[in-house]
Amino acid sequence: MNAGIKTKIICSLPIIFGIGITAGCSNPQELDSATARNGDGLTQTYSEFTGYKLINGQIITMDEAASVVSSLTIENDRIVSVDDTSTDVKGVSCNRFIDLKGKTVIPGLIDSHIHYVRAGSAPGHTLRSIETVFSITALLDLIQEQAKSSLDEEVISIIGGFSPQQFNENRVPTLQELDVAAPGHIVHGQRGFTGPAFTNSTGREFFATKGISVADDGVIAAGKVTGAAFMALKSNQSPEDRTQGLLQLQNYANSLGLTTVVDQGGVPFPGAGLFDPANDYQAMLDLWHSDNLTVRIRSQRLSYDSDTSPGKVEEYLNNAWSQLGDDYLRITALGEHIVSFPRKGEVNSAYGEKIKKIAMKGWSHKQHSISSMENAQHIDAIESVNAKYPIAGLRWSLTHVFEIGHQGDLAQIDKLKSWSMGLRVQNHGYSVPTDNFPLGRTLG
Repeated sequence: MNAGIKTKIICSLPIIFGIGITAGCSNPQELDSATARNGDGLTQTYSEFTGYKLINGQIITMDEAASVVSSLTIENDRIVSVDDTSTDVKGVSCNRFIDLKGKTVIPGLIDSHIHYVRAGSAPGHTLRSIETVFSITALLDLIQEQAKSSLDEEVISIIGGFSPQQFNENRVPTLQELDVAAPGHIVHGQRGFTGPAFTNSTGREFFATKGISVADDGVIAAGKVTGAAFMALKSNQSPEDRTQGLLQLQNYANSLGLTTVVDQGGVPFPGAGLFDPANDYQAMLDLWHSDNLTVRIRSQRLSYDSDTSPGKVEEYLNNAWSQLGDDYLRITALGEHIVSFPRKGEVNSAYGEKIKKIAMKGWSHKQHSISSMENAQHIDAIESVNAKYPIAGLRWSLTHVFEIGHQGDLAQIDKLKSWSMGLRVQNHGYSVPTDNFPLGRTLG
């Protein structure tokens, strides 16, 4: 962590804060702890201050020596000194000392592949912190707490991010348990993209009005029925609901130290992966226009063009600008899809023509690639384009690549390196096929 690095401190990070703020510079000002959030639940930052100094902490610098220091001084949103233990900041108009009281400060985390805006637009009050609970009792407490702070009939949802195996009881909550925890609310839990899902009596009554079958025990069958249930909840959303959902996700991201996300949008077909650009981006834009984004969003443009004829890719290339935006919202790439999904491992033959146009225009490109077959086809197409339109410096990458290197194809990685490409690697439980992707064979 070097002096001169631009930074922004988010006050809501518990890993950093819950700390004392004391006078120690010229023109000291008192800070009421209530100003950490305003009445709308929006995160406040210290950027309004001319300068400030973090003291008495364990500050991870990420420098070459992996130093951990106790203090750090910030002036005009830039780190100007590290491990200066003096109580007077020479040459810096510091008006805040922030006593960390031994707490740890980390550099902001970056998630290079996340469907962030889509997650923020999920229906209802989504229980993000389910990933931190490991018993049905703790989960029911979490649901009950959310119900008490929500208006009657508001939805409480859990969309992915959990498994029955994470709970000591090795199951999901029963309909009766959910009825007790959240009377008067629809509670909807869904495993992954395709289910199965579960709900309570209020949810069962709601889905019945939509012609959606729910078993007596509250279980919603995987596949099309789960997809229909999700779409029924999403169809009830208002623009205000989506903004509130993204705010809740943003605050949760802040609490984890997540400061930047590379957003992937979503898919155009019904279900938990659905993303409607015309409506689902609006909450992000509203927060950006009102200067209330506290997570930096690097947005990618998706398309599912079916052939080489002019489509969405050409619309973006002809009517948008790469890197358009500011520090908090910026369009950065085309991907993670630019053509329709592969069929039985065969990549759409239009892919090569589309990426040629992307390279010619100097755009970055990120490509979703799953199996060894897909990896090989994507890499061959990129190699052909790179021979005529070099992509070094454009920050292209392949994403997921579960099977790369699995069948002695480590040379593929060397090729990507030679083109200055990246890999955004995702771990996966290889022993079980997921959805329609051919992952099961990777064990043998």
